[in-house]
Amino acid sequence: MLILATLVVFGLVFALVTWRRRATGRWRPDAAREVVKPGVPWCTTVWMQKEVPSRSRRGGNERVRGELCVDAVARAATFRASDGQEVRITDIRSITAGPAGTDFVNTWVEARGALNGRPVVVYLNDARWLGWRPVLTNANARLADALFQIRVAEPPRP
Repeated sequence: MLILATLVVFGLVFALVTWRRRATGRWRPDAAREVVKPGVPWCTTVWMQKEVPSRSRRGGNERVRGELCVDAVARAATFRASDGQEVRITDIRSITAGPAGTDFVNTWVEARGALNGRPVVVYLNDARWLGWRPVLTNANARLADALFQIRVAEPPRP
């Protein structure tokens, strides 16, 4: 009986994770969804890393937990690590949300911009609820919407 209950629970969790990944994988930018209000930074706890996410349990050393604050007036996102270090992400050119690398559970937000003035690609994931919040809610879509509001528009192509 215990084995059957365990299989049912794992099946339900797998179905929920699969359903949420599909929903977040279909994220599209929409200027009508305002997350960040001018003059009031929007903050959330995230994991940030510069390496492509992997599902390896031995990995994770590249992942840093901290607070990300998106400021619409400054058109920048500031990441403050728990050890006090701070980096500023500016000139965000593109944002995508969905599966990244070999991490099959988490949905990551990929932002291409400048980190302290140098071009970089960063991967962000909502870190609340031990990382389960974006799986069970639409947290990474809100994170992607917030970053979309401060992105730099690409110049029109001739």
